[in-house]
Amino acid sequence: FFFNDTATTEIYTLSLHDALPIYTSPFRHVIVQFKCVENGIELRQVERWYASSKLCSCCGQKKHDLKLRNRVYECSCGYVADRDINASINLWQSKEYTILT
Repeated sequence: FFFNDTATTEIYTLSLHDALPIYTSPFRHVIVQFKCVENGIELRQVERWYASSKLCSCCGQKKHDLKLRNRVYECSCGYVADRDINASINLWQSKEYTILT
């Protein structure tokens, strides 16, 4: 997912056709940066160990016992979402990041 900070938030995703060559390329980071610049998208990088999938994007509580096989994130506050969607929202809401483009 790529996020574009505008008046309305737009989520950009790559098609499988576009993503496979990028994933297998040794220059994938350069390709992603180029595509972001080409499309006017701000590319942000958070620290490597940021717990984006373990944090609740609703209340901020950290779920320490979350395993990779758990594909649905369920928080004690009642929030339920796909684990990847929850992680992408947390990455979008992150306050500490480096702008790469």
